[in-house]
Amino acid sequence: MGAWARTPTGIVAAPLPATVGFWGSVVAAGVVVGGLAGLLGPLCLAVVTATITVVLLVARLDLVVPALIVASMLQATAFSVGVGGARLYPYQWVGIVGLLSLALAAGEGRIKLRFGLLELALVGYLAVNYVAIGASPAPGHALRVTLLLTVATAVYFLVANAVQRAEHFRLALQTLLVVGVLESLYAAFQLGAGALAYHVDVTLPVGFVGVRPEGRIGFAYGQPYGTFQEPGWLGAVLMFCTLVLAGLRLDAQGHRRKVHTPALLICCAGLFVSFSRGAWAGLIFGLLVLLWAGRRFAIPRRVLLSTLGVLVTLGALVAVALTTSEEIGSMLAASFVFDEGNSAMSLTNTRVLHMIYSFQLFLKEPILGHGPGNFGVQGFPVALPYAEYAEYEKIPFDPSIITTILGNTGLVGLGAFLLCVAAYLGLQRRSLRVREVRVRTTAIALFVGIAGLMFSYLVTTGFWMGFTWVFLGLSVGAARLTLESREKTPERQSADRD
Repeated sequence: MGAWARTPTGIVAAPLPATVGFWGSVVAAGVVVGGLAGLLGPLCLAVVTATITVVLLVARLDLVVPALIVASMLQATAFSVGVGGARLYPYQWVGIVGLLSLALAAGEGRIKLRFGLLELALVGYLAVNYVAIGASPAPGHALRVTLLLTVATAVYFLVANAVQRAEHFRLALQTLLVVGVLESLYAAFQLGAGALAYHVDVTLPVGFVGVRPEGRIGFAYGQPYGTFQEPGWLGAVLMFCTLVLAGLRLDAQGHRRKVHTPALLICCAGLFVSFSRGAWAGLIFGLLVLLWAGRRFAIPRRVLLSTLGVLVTLGALVAVALTTSEEIGSMLAASFVFDEGNSAMSLTNTRVLHMIYSFQLFLKEPILGHGPGNFGVQGFPVALPYAEYAEYEKIPFDPSIITTILGNTGLVGLGAFLLCVAAYLGLQRRSLRVREVRVRTTAIALFVGIAGLMFSYLVTTGFWMGFTWVFLGLSVGAARLTLESREKTPERQSADRD
């Protein structure tokens, strides 16, 4: 069956050759775009690329989620376009086209849209945000923030519905893991570039890669940021990919284990060089959740012990770095010092100061808060400690998901958000009850990744970024596929026929 064939239900199929077809489409599109650019000039490059992308995504729903995964990695100002005072990123453009493709597929009867308790809870959370706009001192800013949150929620809905077939989901998962490995390699390259620039004054294309003042991080090489605006976002993505790979090893055998093991080691290395303490904490929490899942579902102990090799690998990386680089050693020492300072683990930490100030704002309006995006207009005039380095363009932010929600929408918003969490956990609980280990492994892996991600968001920003909602959609899609696989066992199919 070819990539363009249809099943009896009318869904566009993407069987085993789907990966080949996907990357073949990418290569073909690149050749066409390059040829046209050579004939008509470089100015047509953007128009032709956009046209081909739209045609492919509308015609092939199975390509939408892989394209969204790639686009959600381009989360930096350089990749964005300013529209009406807001910045739109690639994942939002791809999401708009993807929603059109999803609507066409649903209208033609090729898929059935899923709308469960989690979607209902998310609609309620969005409604609270729209109501809270009236409490904002800057309604225009609050409206823009709420619209961007609406787009992010729509992206989640798109992903969760576009992976209803196992082969479509498999292609999306493969894309995620490939992207995670590439981001890790890019982060390592950036760190190497910073080291060369510092030690031998050799400038590679990425140059000196620090995105924060050197005095703040105490690290002369700079902090790798991958394709993201903040190193913390890079750390969050690599932490998620590391946990997913660790979870996939629960039943990986043969060729899959040979593929997952080096990918896991590469993502571990990338996570380490991101130097994101929040991401490291999320990894530890996620591995604890993975251990709980292993004991809860009777996964062999030897498999769990081999998965804990993730921590051993990270420990080895830390030991090697400490013994081979005085600069890295001093940076790690500064990151974990319990003393006064902008980055110290104390009440003088910049993030802690912002969280405290955000909580104080919440206490003034505890019921409905100050409106979405309130900290950007009511927080510190300049994000500390950037004022010390005259970087006045830095927008202040509240790093914690909890104090952000409290400041934005008060106790009402926090209650609506906790209902979303409860609906997600309820869905995962039902899916993890499926006894076939191979069927539920991917759902466990993605659940563990989301658990680590949300734990890191207690102290780091990232919940509002596109990749979070793409990952959430994948996790929900995997859980629903697991439940459907249980319902389609031979015994149930036989009973249906009778």
